[in-house]
Amino acid sequence: MSGSGSSGQGPVARAASIVAFGICAAMVAGLIHYGQLVIADHWLGSFRWFSREFPWMAPISYGLVLVPGSALCAGIALFAGRRDWFPVAVACIVTIAAFAVLLPFPQLGRPAALVLAVGVGVAFARLVRHDTSRRARLTIRFAIASIIAVPVLALLQHRARERAEARALVGLPTPGVGSPNVILVVLDAARAKSMGFVGGRMGTTPQLNAWAASGTVFEKAFSTAPWTLPSHASMLSGLYPSEMDADWTVPIDTDHPVLPELLRDAGYATAAFVANLHYTAWDSGLERGFMHFDDYQRDWAQTIRSSSLMQTALADTLLRVPRVATLRNLLTPDLSIVPQHRYRSRLGAEVIDAFLQWQGTHPGRPYFALLNLMDPHLVTTALDEDRRRYPHDERGDEDYLAAMRYLDAEVARLLSTLQQQGTLDETIVILTSDHGELLGEHGISGHAQSVYKDVLHVPLWLRWPSGVPAGLRVTRAVTLRDLAATVLDLTGVSRGALPGASLAQAWRDTATTLSPVVAEVRQQPNPLGDYPTATGALSALFDEQMYYIQNHGTGQEQLFAYATDTGEVADLAKDAAAERLLAPWRARLARFRHRREQAGLQ
Repeated sequence: MSGSGSSGQGPVARAASIVAFGICAAMVAGLIHYGQLVIADHWLGSFRWFSREFPWMAPISYGLVLVPGSALCAGIALFAGRRDWFPVAVACIVTIAAFAVLLPFPQLGRPAALVLAVGVGVAFARLVRHDTSRRARLTIRFAIASIIAVPVLALLQHRARERAEARALVGLPTPGVGSPNVILVVLDAARAKSMGFVGGRMGTTPQLNAWAASGTVFEKAFSTAPWTLPSHASMLSGLYPSEMDADWTVPIDTDHPVLPELLRDAGYATAAFVANLHYTAWDSGLERGFMHFDDYQRDWAQTIRSSSLMQTALADTLLRVPRVATLRNLLTPDLSIVPQHRYRSRLGAEVIDAFLQWQGTHPGRPYFALLNLMDPHLVTTALDEDRRRYPHDERGDEDYLAAMRYLDAEVARLLSTLQQQGTLDETIVILTSDHGELLGEHGISGHAQSVYKDVLHVPLWLRWPSGVPAGLRVTRAVTLRDLAATVLDLTGVSRGALPGASLAQAWRDTATTLSPVVAEVRQQPNPLGDYPTATGALSALFDEQMYYIQNHGTGQEQLFAYATDTGEVADLAKDAAAERLLAPWRARLARFRHRREQAGLQ
């Protein structure tokens, strides 16, 4: 009799049980998904690509799909008389939840995942056919507990991070008298060629052009890698990419000291505010040494994306382009999930505002702050997604330059705000980029897949009236590998085992040898066949006039006189006298690689 719904449960109670079960299923699905990420991180050592707030965001995100579905089932149950629709509703809800949990495993195949999910749903429905009164009580109690637990967990996580930062501040030593603040502003994917003060289009960065005269500009600064993670790691550790673990699926290792650790141990408050959540978020390893780390946002836009269902290409399309044309997407849904999960994009203004708010809470103590602004990267990513409709032509260039103009205004706002506060002249400001961007040069668009000049040539500007000359333009080729050593030199903090040379030697002693200007990139997993990295890892070696490329997979070499051949039209490796030109470069790169292999860090 109980299986037929004759337990005395009325329609409203049955409907409430179904909605409560939807809430329970959302909580369980969220926890299972979080468990998958923890296992992947523990056993595989890979990125999670999700917020640390995921344990409470995921149940909400799953609930946005499962609870409306369960409410629909509940509505049917209200008009179903005495028939118990609970097992049917459970079968539907569990099928959706199980399918969602299986979505991150593309090797299973979507049809197979659906069949398996249906099987789980039917099996679960059979388990709940009996004892409806007890079932209803337990379901509603668990649902109420879930509703309470989610906000409590969110609050506890937030409070725990606040208290950890407060304890870390209390435990800091007293910094040296007159220690300057340090701000490292990284314009993600901003190439020097598009910034006026470095020698590019003057109209693109009018405000930074004006600010440039108050500091030192390095006209030929080069990143150590053509993409984000190894470049950031190099800036903070003084290591070249081949000396550390910072790869496509491998976070930065913990074997070497990094700049924020050394400054923190010298009494600095340290903080990072990052917009690139693919490769500078907490799980990238970049967090080490930062007492305050601001990456994923605690808002609805980020929460909605915290489930596999909302990570699909279909959900991303619907969230970004909610128009009638997406009906076609619903009829042919794309349920693929990219490894680097989608997240709520963060504009440069938001990053700067977050820093300014934090900075005002630490009076009387010097700080080191890293600001990663991703606006140029975001616009080119959008273009890449629509490449078939909008190839990188002049219009693409203009979109990119529009992002640069936006950053010009925002960075100028940052500097003006610090000036109004009276702290700008007490602060070492470093403005640079982690890598450049190709907009059709060499027939390539984007970055990470080559080591041509425009993907490595980056802006570099230093300002600090007490220790950096104003109006100086350095024409020596320099590497961002030396940034960490430069900061420690200017602040007077001991560098210990951290390698590199101080760029301050560029104005103190021009005869001093700086670090070799070398860039490296490993081969990306599943590389595209028309990119240089498709056939092997690459290295590039620069001086003030020329640069040399070697493909370590094929042995192919290229040589460009970029100072005079600005369009890099002539590959001198194809010249009749190529061997005479290439031999010295080949030998220099070989010596560099040998020293790294035999002598370790230098």
